[in-house]
Order: sequence, then structure tokens, then C-alpha cells
Amino acid sequence: MVPIDTAVAQLSSLASQLNKETDALNDIILDLERQLANTKVGVSLWLERNLLAETGDGYKQDAWVLGYAKLGDSWRLAAKPVTVTWEHIEEADHGDLTPFTKDRGEPVPLLNAPRAVRVDASAYLEELVNRLAEKVKGFIGNIEQAKRFVGTPPIKGNSSTKN
Repeated sequence: MVPIDTAVAQLSSLASQLNKETDALNDIILDLERQLANTKVGVSLWLERNLLAETGDGYKQDAWVLGYAKLGDSWRLAAKPVTVTWEHIEEADHGDLTPFTKDRGEPVPLLNAPRAVRVDASAYLEELVNRLAEKVKGFIGNIEQAKRFVGTPPIKGNSSTKN
């Protein structure tokens, strides 16, 4: 058995290291958030299948999902609290449980989310950016299809709507 003084000293050292690493992670999040804002992409996306900081039993869990969304007047890396329940669906023949996700609060900037959420989210930042790019490509394809359907591109600057 380790004496309590030794155990607390080890914990103190680990806490110091964790705080330094968390500060570095916060800098990474802030930098990525700035880079994404500079793209002016203006497209939101939530990684609904990647649950962060899960708690609960096998059939109902409180968790968070990572996303990129407009919060207030700014586009931010964000975390949204959700509750996920797994249920059997009679129409589904496969016998597996089907997840249902329900928001349980408003999204918050990722930098304001609990540390456990930020740490879990760090594993999915690359996926978020890649999926965001795929969504933007899809939007571009849809717009190009609409232009082909109409036959002529609209006059530049003739739109009264914002991005």
C-alpha cells in the first residue's frame, strides 16, 4: 500500500500535467475555431453518432455531441447535450436496438464544455472538419444541379438572402 502522502503527491503531479495539457487542448480548439471561421463556410454539422462523455446504463445515456454551429452571432466549435435511448423497433426485423437521440439542452461553445467533453471531442476534430467539407461539396452539387435545371446561372449579386 502506498502512503497517503505519496499518493496525494502523485495525484498533484498528474493534476498539474493534466492542467497543462488541457490548456494546450484549449489553444488547439481556439485555433481550429478561428481557422474555420475564416473560411466563412456558414454550414452547421453535428457528429450525432460520436457520443462524448457518456453516462448512464445500456438503454439510456446522457452524452454530448460535437459540432460546428452558429451560436449567437458567431460560428463556433460546439458541444450539445443529448440523451440517447436504445429501443427495439417492431418494424425492424434485425432484432438490434435502434438509437434515438434527443437534445437535452442548448449547444455551448466547445471551449465552455466540461473538460471530459473537450478531451473526448479532441479525438473527432479531424472527422468534423472532413465531414463538414463533404457537406459543403454536397451543397455545391445541389446548387449546380439547380443551375442546370434553370438553364442559366443567376445574375451575380441579385440575391437578397444571406449565406
